[in-house]
Amino acid sequence: MSKSTDETNEPPAGGVVLNNPHLPSLGHLVNFAIYDGVVEYQTLLDQVATNVEERNTLRNTLPTPRCGGGAFSHAVRALQTKRVLAVHESPDDVLSGNPEGLRLTSGGDYGFHVQWNIIALRRNHEYALRRTCRGYLDGQPREQVREETLYRVRINYPNKKFPRQWAESFMESIWGTGSIDLGALRRCVIVEPMQEGALPHSARFMRTAQERLREAFVQACTCVDDDRMRMVVRNSIKGVGGILSNGSSGASYFVYDPDKSRLKSLENTATLVNAFAALTSEGGSEVYWSDQVRPWWHTTEIDTHELWELVPEARRVSSVNILGYGSSEAQLRDIRNSFTATLQRVQASYYRKVREMIERNDVDLNELRRQRQEVTRELQRAKDVVGEETVKAALSNYSEYLPHLVDRLSVVMSPKDRERESAVGDAQTLLGFSSMLGRL
Repeated sequence: MSKSTDETNEPPAGGVVLNNPHLPSLGHLVNFAIYDGVVEYQTLLDQVATNVEERNTLRNTLPTPRCGGGAFSHAVRALQTKRVLAVHESPDDVLSGNPEGLRLTSGGDYGFHVQWNIIALRRNHEYALRRTCRGYLDGQPREQVREETLYRVRINYPNKKFPRQWAESFMESIWGTGSIDLGALRRCVIVEPMQEGALPHSARFMRTAQERLREAFVQACTCVDDDRMRMVVRNSIKGVGGILSNGSSGASYFVYDPDKSRLKSLENTATLVNAFAALTSEGGSEVYWSDQVRPWWHTTEIDTHELWELVPEARRVSSVNILGYGSSEAQLRDIRNSFTATLQRVQASYYRKVREMIERNDVDLNELRRQRQEVTRELQRAKDVVGEETVKAALSNYSEYLPHLVDRLSVVMSPKDRERESAVGDAQTLLGFSSMLGRL
């Protein structure tokens, strides 16, 4: 290749981002976006695994469905609605739900705006459904609000071991020859009037809510949803050394990988996300907890919305992009900033843990040593990639705060004055990191 051609193909001062991650670079810039969606576990497995060997490989890496209280608390979101429905109801109607005579607008037609919300009573076990009505009263210039807590939503297992046993049976049915009873799972979900023995405010609404919640609970126990997928993708990227990219709120990571040894793992993660995206974009199962164009309970109210008023939501497709990154000083500076921010987050988390122990006057030295080892591993990784100066810059952020925390920790570790000097030394060893940089 001629000299003039080489000069023409030199990367610009700002560097380049390579669409082909296999080309030489300092590492990978991994961006991902996981949108609302849900896929049956069996269907997702069949999509990404074409033979027995691949199925066995994916057994420990494929995201699994929720179970027990986690599945129930997630399913309850199916009853939460952001949408507000305009209900037209006159106070003169028989058994009217608008006895106060609320109006949709000041001096307008009789009716009110309705929204249903979830209130946690016992997290993962019991919730309440609250109905909020908003409208205007004659003679009152400002909007009025009426709230009623009408229904109780709870989970009732046959026995304490049921959630775990059912989840194990489900996995056996996927990987072995077992069978599952969806009916037993559905019967665990109960929607009832808030007051014991009371008649429901609307039997039709209560049946609709219970049926929807049961479907959502079965779905949470047998399917992989976007939250589970997002968690697995994030953990997979962090597992190969990914750090949150500078300026990202959580979906862009830099992975240091000059020898491309981690690229295969990232590509496997991308394959999983692409399969999830392909299945959810086909418009399969309803995502019960996503925002609806029209509230799920609209058939239980007197609703006069026309179809032209209901604008469909935009559809978004999940994706992962793996790019080659780190070909210029500008990009190296961005990488250093990313490592600095990551180190400071890790230190802040460690120091908050120490502060909580001090406030409780109960210092667990074994737990602190374990947490300190995690910080040390991050420091070691950062030093190997971006050098000692960047690590020192990250540590300097806490130089003024550290002496105060050392002093408070030493008091808790050794209340007696005659032992304070030794305790201060121990506290400095636990909390300080600058002195150990040379040994990393």
